[in-house]
Amino acid sequence: MNEHAPGWYEHDGERRYWDGDQWTHSTSLPATPTAPPAAPPAAPPPSSGAVAPYAPPPSAYAPQPPYMVPRKEPGIALLASFFIPGLGSMINGDVGPGVGILGLYLFGLVLIICLGWIIVGFIGLPIALAAWIWGMVHGYQGAVRHNQLAGYPG
Repeated sequence: MNEHAPGWYEHDGERRYWDGDQWTHSTSLPATPTAPPAAPPAAPPPSSGAVAPYAPPPSAYAPQPPYMVPRKEPGIALLASFFIPGLGSMINGDVGPGVGILGLYLFGLVLIICLGWIIVGFIGLPIALAAWIWGMVHGYQGAVRHNQLAGYPG
């Protein structure tokens, strides 16, 4: 059993490869440490009265990788607005229109339930149905628009 693992070793003044059993004919130059490159000399300070040109610092803001915006699913926004009008819009980030749709839907329900079906029901029912349909359409289209702006296909 040999005590040396295969690898590059110094042998007879040169660097040779040991395959575990014998020295091979492969040779390489010995590794020599290299000095880091010298920094360029600094510019002399400007004389009195002269304005130094502006230069950004050498390590100013490294470039950042692009930020990926998560995809919004139109079907989830539609389904959420089916059960709670305006929720799909809120999920998409359109909180203002989503709250407005929900408020209009609740206003229609109040007109239907609290003030009586006969008197105001004919006004409240169309308002509630319009808000319910508008919430589903706005939630679906908002998700599609978000995906198009983020660069997602279809």
